[in-house]
Amino acid sequence: EFSMLEWYRPGDADPFAAMVNELTDLVATQSRFGAPTVVSYRSLFEAELGINPHATDARELAYPASDLVGAKTAASLDDDSLLNLLFSHRIEPQLMNHIVVDFPEIQAALARVEVSAEGDRVARRAELYLDGVEIANGYHELTDADEQRARFADDQVKRVQFHRPDVPTDEALLSALTAGLPDSYGVALGVDRWVMVNLGAGRLAECMSFWESP
Repeated sequence: EFSMLEWYRPGDADPFAAMVNELTDLVATQSRFGAPTVVSYRSLFEAELGINPHATDARELAYPASDLVGAKTAASLDDDSLLNLLFSHRIEPQLMNHIVVDFPEIQAALARVEVSAEGDRVARRAELYLDGVEIANGYHELTDADEQRARFADDQVKRVQFHRPDVPTDEALLSALTAGLPDSYGVALGVDRWVMVNLGAGRLAECMSFWESP
């Protein structure tokens, strides 16, 4: 069991900037950490691994990943899995009070894709990290139903390729997008994680409302 807090806000002139500002204000005013540093996914990858994550492939990523899971396993993973592996093990533990923005396009999920100032096609996502723990994940919401359906289809192809279980297409979401969603952003925050890092607790279980000691 865990608790999530989600909120959505439409109508800003620049929803993505508004979302990042709101996360910044949340941490600055309601936590022990102070205002977080906003940093791009690309700058973190380049600083740690010397790789531009927006202009790479599985073959290049497999080399540093082999130190974590072995060469054979690394060679069997796709670029998305390798990016997640390297980020979670090599970069995430260093993020003490940061908002990471502009994720690779292949990790867009339900977020819009735009061209960054550096010319990369990036997912308009923002993730908050405190004490090396992911606390919140925000999207500048994709409102194009056709594009979202194409993403679902592409994901299913990849799942078949890597022998993963089928996931039913979210027709309710696609119907809602077809009916019309305003330009907006949404954020999901892990309440238990938020409490844990702000209290300096040693275990997540100490901060969960319905946890029962075995």
